[in-house]
Amino acid sequence: MKPVKIAAYGGGINSTAMIVALTLNGTKLDAILFSDTGAEKPETYAFIRRFNKWLRKHGQARITVIRRVSKNGDAKTLEQHCLHYRQLPSIAYGHKQCSHKFKIAPQEKWVNHFAKAKKSWKNQRAVIKYIGFDAGEVRRVRPGDKKYNPCYPLIEWGWDRNRCKQEIINAGLCLPPKSSCFFCPNMKRGEILSLPAELQQRAVSLERNAKETLREIKGLGRHYRWEDLLNADKEQLKLFDDLEMYEAPCSCTD
Repeated sequence: MKPVKIAAYGGGINSTAMIVALTLNGTKLDAILFSDTGAEKPETYAFIRRFNKWLRKHGQARITVIRRVSKNGDAKTLEQHCLHYRQLPSIAYGHKQCSHKFKIAPQEKWVNHFAKAKKSWKNQRAVIKYIGFDAGEVRRVRPGDKKYNPCYPLIEWGWDRNRCKQEIINAGLCLPPKSSCFFCPNMKRGEILSLPAELQQRAVSLERNAKETLREIKGLGRHYRWEDLLNADKEQLKLFDDLEMYEAPCSCTD
């Protein structure tokens, strides 16, 4: 029995480069899983459609889009979750529960019901899970268990982010946009200001909806509200420079 091979796809540079290289190296994947929070930027959804065409052309499995499903079977987005509980994404409070609930857990649930994976586990063989951490992210490597044997090709190959970009271009693809929710608290000021007006307003509505529950933070910017940033004039924008505390968006990217 051949080992079951699954790739975790985040929609960004690293995981795209990983899947491109695996495909060109002749590695046939049983599934490529993308967890959709329902709040990705339009550019990310557009890239996934283009990438799927490339994958089909090269005889690779297409991307399976997964969403978190409630107990009654309805798909639930992160935006709906935040509005219902009158809160912001957990990363705004310094936690990563949104990543686990809407990215990691839906993939694990899907694999739990995947016939090939179930058969593999029945035969006491772990599923090979390809994860796109680059050579500079060794700290994120985790050991396997009875269910999963994690594989980190980019680290094994010594590929950094620049190498990943070059490999994507060499494959004839454009570079994917930065993948994150359009209301991610870790977005830079410039990214927030460049969002389409519709998405800006949805983010502001999310922020307003959670206003009464906020205690230790002011809004999506943690130390400031996105609404204030979006309404600021040129002089006022300078005041936000010192408030920006940016980190790479949780584990939702790449």
